[in-house]
Amino acid sequence: MSDNKLIHGLTVKEWEKDIDKYVKINRLHIKVCKYCGAVFWEGKWIEDNINNVIQKIISRKISKLVEVRYPFTLRDYSIKGIEINGKKILLNLLIKVGIDDKYFDVEKELLIETENSICPRCLARKVKSYDTVIQIRGQKGLSRSDLIEVYNIIGSLPTPVKREIIDIKSTKDGIDVLLNDKGLGRYIAKIFERKTGAHVIESYKLVSRKPDGKIKSKLSISVRLPPRDAKFLVRDSRNDLILMYGLSSSGYLAYNLDKEKYIVVPYRVFWREMKEVKDISWRIMRVIGFTKDKVVLLDENDYSTYEATSILSEEFVKDERVSVLEYKGKVYVIKTATLERGLQNGKKEKEEKS
Repeated sequence: MSDNKLIHGLTVKEWEKDIDKYVKINRLHIKVCKYCGAVFWEGKWIEDNINNVIQKIISRKISKLVEVRYPFTLRDYSIKGIEINGKKILLNLLIKVGIDDKYFDVEKELLIETENSICPRCLARKVKSYDTVIQIRGQKGLSRSDLIEVYNIIGSLPTPVKREIIDIKSTKDGIDVLLNDKGLGRYIAKIFERKTGAHVIESYKLVSRKPDGKIKSKLSISVRLPPRDAKFLVRDSRNDLILMYGLSSSGYLAYNLDKEKYIVVPYRVFWREMKEVKDISWRIMRVIGFTKDKVVLLDENDYSTYEATSILSEEFVKDERVSVLEYKGKVYVIKTATLERGLQNGKKEKEEKS
């Protein structure tokens, strides 16, 4: 189009000279959390880089932020730069307006004024207010390996989930994870259940009751990690005696002394059916020799001798002190250090599902 051709009674050069007064930029006011940087917009807090949030706001509200007078219309825009100075954010905009089939570029500055505020999550974190607590416990407190596993699982949670954690408190019995989202509390508990075989139980505590009958309660989620600090004996629903000696992804590696076979006990079966045995104790004896498939032992209290079966196919040496279990006329032997050591991850070739 020729610059001399009239458009609505004026030439292109005349429009270019006065174009600035046809484009007006309105100010924008937003609230920003002074702790986490979340931006409050249209009734909700948005957690993202402030530059990304501003670009999203501009793209959705450009028609209200940029007023273009007739006969021009807004055709396009771009952000050339963002400058943050204290509570003020200055955007350099390149506005493209049109009249008939002619386009004009107009550079304008958009001022965004920010107000320091605090989002609900940071407020809850600051005052330690919560409606959900995940209580992670062990059979006898949390061992060092338990603590490492717990913190590794928490550290591997998705970032949006970790942001919702108000506090992580160490107690004499274990660890408490505080949140303000019951759904996320259940989500985290499910992760512990899947990864560790933990037993999860929910309970509620009444906080207040309003005159209209509505109640406010706190959710407590008990996450009890399965025992793994030592080899231990249990009985199943059939009253079989079982030695738990290792861990796998699907449950405990175990040896059924009644059936004389290796099994895997799923964690859910352990919690539902197994009861720890405390009336059967291990005795200490000394290795004095070997037969084809047995270990010959000496009870130094009464100098009786026994032929024992090695449950875990361990290799013993003469004069070694070992732990011995007598059960139903049979004698089983295991290294004392192995018995006292925490359950180890491993795999037996003879595993079967319990």
